[in-house]
Amino acid sequence: SPLLSSPLLPLLSSLSSPLLPPLLSSPLLSSPLLLPPLLSSPLLSSPLLSSPLLPLLSSSPLSSPLLSSPLLSSPLLSSPLLSSPPPPSPLLSSPLLSSPLLSSPPPPLLPSSPLLPSSLLLSLEDPLVIFGDVAVPSGLENADPCTARQCLWPKASDGNVYIPFRISNQYSTRERDTITTALRSFSQSTCIRFTPHDRQRDFVNIQSLGGCYSFIGRRGRSQTVSLSRRGCVFPQIVQHEMLHALGFNHEQTRSDRDQHVRILLNNVIRGQEHNFRRINTNNLGTPYDYNSVMHYGRFAFSRNNQPTIVPIPNPNVSIGRATQMSPNDILRINRLYGCSE
Repeated sequence: SPLLSSPLLPLLSSLSSPLLPPLLSSPLLSSPLLLPPLLSSPLLSSPLLSSPLLPLLSSSPLSSPLLSSPLLSSPLLSSPLLSSPPPPSPLLSSPLLSSPLLSSPPPPLLPSSPLLPSSLLLSLEDPLVIFGDVAVPSGLENADPCTARQCLWPKASDGNVYIPFRISNQYSTRERDTITTALRSFSQSTCIRFTPHDRQRDFVNIQSLGGCYSFIGRRGRSQTVSLSRRGCVFPQIVQHEMLHALGFNHEQTRSDRDQHVRILLNNVIRGQEHNFRRINTNNLGTPYDYNSVMHYGRFAFSRNNQPTIVPIPNPNVSIGRATQMSPNDILRINRLYGCSE
């Protein structure tokens, strides 16, 4: 038999794992497909024989059906999938990693929101989104000019501002708990009270749509706030979008931002420069706040993994890392809505 003169024999004589069959009685080796000659057999070029796992197979006599398995004659062994690199991990493509609330540079995506990749925002049912996560039409953290035109939520006779909300049944119990906990956080330090919707005309309708976005201020009737299950259900993002609904916009768009940050438009994705426009905001007598939950990270909308927002005069100041509302965020709510500070 060609097997006895095969160069495979010395190699296989040392193998004693139950993962290999009795080679001499294997129908595979006596198959006419292997003769002649044995040296040109697909067996010799099989990835199995060059596998680094072979030296580990040394515990008992050869008794495995592996060599007589149809696996060795399967077209999968010659499939290009075996020589191709594995697909990227879902973790690396997670929307969370491209969030501007984190400080690491995002992968080179083409987002229309720095909170999520653009693929999550392309829905005909979603509104036009500007400034990353601001839905339009809208009548700016720092109050939008619309707050002078009746886009504030009304204040009740007891001094609190009650904002009805409805949470879609799209969310899991854990996700609902995250959202409601973030909503309750407003009542701990402001006069804002998010309450379950109960037939009120105007309310916030929280749904998992195409990304993270909100309208600015009170819009009337059912007002959508999108918190996509794919990366938006985190306390700081819920607070961020609800601050939009209260009438606030991003920190880096406030009227005095050029004294505190430098915007590097050369690093911004082409067509997304409008997200860095400066707005004539009502700053409510509060200072610029690098720690605001409304501040983008330094790589927001970057097209080349280079910074788009750099603090000045100290470029090393941390931005976009807030995990909750800052004292200035809270102060602005209380001033805008006339809460007791």
